Amino acid sequence: MKRRLRWGLALAAYAGISAYYRFRQQPPGIDGGPCRRFRVPAESIGFHHDTTWYEDDERQSVLQITDELIRLIEAARRFVVMDVFLFSLHHADRASDYLPTTRQIVDAFRVHERPAWFITDPINTSYGSWISPPLQWLEQAGVQVVVTNLRKLRDNNLLYSPAWRMFLQWIDTSLPPRFKNPLEPNATTTPWAILEAINARGNHRKLLIADNGDDYVSFITSSNFEDASSYFGNTSVTIRSAGVARQLLEAEKAVARMSGVEIPVEIPEAGEGEGDCEVTPLMGMDIKHALLGDLRRASRGDRLFLFAQFLSERELIEALVRASRRGVSGVLVLDQNKVDFGNPKLGYPNQLTGPELASRTGFELRWANIRREEYHNQFMLLETPERCIFHVGSANYNRRSLSATVLETNVRIDAPLDSVLGRQVLDYAHWMASDPRSLPYEYGRRQTSPLKYWFYRFLEATGSGTF
Repeated sequence: MKRRLRWGLALAAYAGISAYYRFRQQPPGIDGGPCRRFRVPAESIGFHHDTTWYEDDERQSVLQITDELIRLIEAARRFVVMDVFLFSLHHADRASDYLPTTRQIVDAFRVHERPAWFITDPINTSYGSWISPPLQWLEQAGVQVVVTNLRKLRDNNLLYSPAWRMFLQWIDTSLPPRFKNPLEPNATTTPWAILEAINARGNHRKLLIADNGDDYVSFITSSNFEDASSYFGNTSVTIRSAGVARQLLEAEKAVARMSGVEIPVEIPEAGEGEGDCEVTPLMGMDIKHALLGDLRRASRGDRLFLFAQFLSERELIEALVRASRRGVSGVLVLDQNKVDFGNPKLGYPNQLTGPELASRTGFELRWANIRREEYHNQFMLLETPERCIFHVGSANYNRRSLSATVLETNVRIDAPLDSVLGRQVLDYAHWMASDPRSLPYEYGRRQTSPLKYWFYRFLEATGSGTF
């Protein structure tokens, strides 16, 4: 009896620690404060995409995003604040045809002397055991690099993180790196860095805020800017609005402050503005609430397009099922999850959720027509009789990204369907949802079984998966 009581108390303490660090208060300001909407003219919003596909066994690509980012960096005269999850030479030895994205961006920072900050995730330093050469290039170009302090964020891995907090985080990390680094070619790392990585916390944002002459510009994307990601599928938007830029900047300043750096840049307070588009910057739980809200409001006659690298968040899946049953039509284009930076991947989660959605909804299911690349997109569009409502940004459609346990930034844009922006985004969605950019559902590999399905559900619920 006493032994059972001891075990019961130990498990209760473990569960309590897990719950506390999963739901504890976030550092102030990192999620941007109260959700605000801004009015912006459609002509002040630009939409861009990177798309790779295969025709007649040859790779075809449309690449717009990096060029737009470089243009914005070079145009800035007073300041640049950039936040990107991956900025490294990870897996750069896997192929000889990657574009030198990191070097191009560093060169763009060199064009003008002005204050610049680059916020990134410690994955680029292998959690303190390695310095990414592109980060060193940035510092040599006069950019202040800020590595995000993840230990102040909520925990994501509900099973492992309590053990890490109680026992593993206290281990001496000063020992020299002796283990092969799984991310960097010809580099080593420490076992403690690997143990910290298993927590699956992260600053997953991809955005830029800068001046643009007398105005301010924000750039939000799903794209990482490392060489190995140069042919991945992604989307981005550029928004010229002081109000949007200010809200995003205040959140980035809070992340830098949490990591021990002050960014002394101010954008004057702006009102809601004027224009025919409604723009809503989204961080934290606001991302999930906005996605679910649009799906709940969708009705018969509306058309949905959802493009995703990972689609596994259960509330989002159930909202898709209910929307389909209400008569909403549409297309889902998913990555097959067969490849992870050139390595074979077991198909989690889309090889499990794809068949579920194919059987429970009337949506057309399609697979991105790629091979050794990844369809890294996170994009949702709802076409109504008069409006084009779309979501772009860094957040994957999984529990990890939509539960405020990692840092994400999205934007929701509600534009007139007959505007240039509305037609451009809708044309892209139709183009992506057709041959040969994407393939019919029957062409995909679907590895389904009850055991695999419920194992995916376990990984999703506990945050123990790598998706």
